[in-house]
Amino acid sequence: IKHNLDLAFTENNVVFNESNELNDVFKYFDFHEFNPKTEEKELRFVDAISEGLKQSMQQHKYLVILGQDIAEYGGVFKVTEGFVNQFGKERIKNTPICESAIIETAMGLSIAGMKAVVELQFADFISSGFNPVVNYLAKSHYRWQQNADVVLRMPCGADVGAGPFHSQTNEAWFTKTPGLKVVYPAFPYDAKGLLNTA
Repeated sequence: IKHNLDLAFTENNVVFNESNELNDVFKYFDFHEFNPKTEEKELRFVDAISEGLKQSMQQHKYLVILGQDIAEYGGVFKVTEGFVNQFGKERIKNTPICESAIIETAMGLSIAGMKAVVELQFADFISSGFNPVVNYLAKSHYRWQQNADVVLRMPCGADVGAGPFHSQTNEAWFTKTPGLKVVYPAFPYDAKGLLNTA
């Protein structure tokens, strides 16, 4: 024990460098503009999300979408309707009601070199997956330089009168967590563009 203590005490003092620390927490992102040849058109918010996901699925052959009832049923808001026919059951996966397992599975796909989008039916349900978001996804790059190619879609608001477990807008829980990037689109154009970028 004394030998190892001596080794520890002879190490150089840690020198704090803010830019090095931030670079460790937030992985560098090299933005590449993607402009498919499409005409400008009016879209509802949910249709913009659907189109953005579809374009991302076409662009990234190893992108998988995970969520409850998103395959044949097309999701509670019908965002992924028809996706199974277009992309197959291997890439559009229904999951059990266990948000922590869904988020951890998405991270496992990222470790395997894939990308994942997790649809949480309503933002409220993120509380069941809170720990893997703030202690796994957020810190993996900082801890061991691991990619976390995971997007969590958390539908909220929309004035649907959905009651106490389907109405929260709880994104503020994550805005102060180093390592996470939180976006909150206001318009269909923003929703599609931010989703494709993510």
